[in-house]
Amino acid sequence: MRRACVGALAVFAGCGGGEPSAEDQARSAFERLARAYSTRDWDAYCAALSERRLDQVAMAQGRSCRDALANASPPRVDARATRVVSVRVEGDTAHVTLRRTVGHTAVTATGTAVREHGAWKVDDVGRTSTPRGRTIYRVPTQSMSPTFRLGAEILVEPYRRRPAVGDVVVLHPPAGAESIECGSRRRPGAACARPTKARANVKFVKRIVAGPGDRVSMRRGRVLRNGTLSPEPYARACRRTDCTLATPITVPPGHWSTLGDNRGASDDSRFWGPVPTRWLIGRVVGAVN
Repeated sequence: MRRACVGALAVFAGCGGGEPSAEDQARSAFERLARAYSTRDWDAYCAALSERRLDQVAMAQGRSCRDALANASPPRVDARATRVVSVRVEGDTAHVTLRRTVGHTAVTATGTAVREHGAWKVDDVGRTSTPRGRTIYRVPTQSMSPTFRLGAEILVEPYRRRPAVGDVVVLHPPAGAESIECGSRRRPGAACARPTKARANVKFVKRIVAGPGDRVSMRRGRVLRNGTLSPEPYARACRRTDCTLATPITVPPGHWSTLGDNRGASDDSRFWGPVPTRWLIGRVVGAVN
């Protein structure tokens, strides 16, 4: 449920005030939430949530709303990045439409506010729609930090071209990722060379670091591709033993080697092997970080 709470908070934006009609009060509830979120004022943020949402956070986290948000390290979002475009009030419920930008793509989202004890509180943010088959995902771990923070929203489009080294992708890993199992016996000092045959249903966010036929090794978290150190300004240095793999592997035909940018805290191809092209869901084309 933490993701649901964090998911709700990333889409709000500040707009102007207005006369204190029910529509304007509901609009202001979203605006207050956005300002509190962008300034990390978790007390004000939690005060803007409905009792139902607060109960969800408490039940899921076993801690106060404020502590749950402070410990989640959610992404920074500019309150001006999104605006409320319409509000429709039905009794004590307001249905809100928001428009925002992820990368260079405009998307819309729906939300609801409820009237509690005479005040309007944000209750939920529902479906986000995106154009041309693009989809918004939320980064679930720190493995892509600092490129994408935990909780950052990323806009992903299906591949319309051949994947390329350097692409950040959403993918289905092999089933071996769930048990840290390689599809072949690993040589000493080498990454996993082949994945298990089955595909996992989970989705990961990683960066392609090598393609079919490439010879890949690692030195202190940096990739050596075909014997040449790759320029990777986004990659964090790492001195763990699994960040230096001096024995090269060859990426099989139709496969791609993927790593997290935070290589000291990433579950990736080192452990469960390269990923077949058909398991790549799409590439990241924008983000709200």
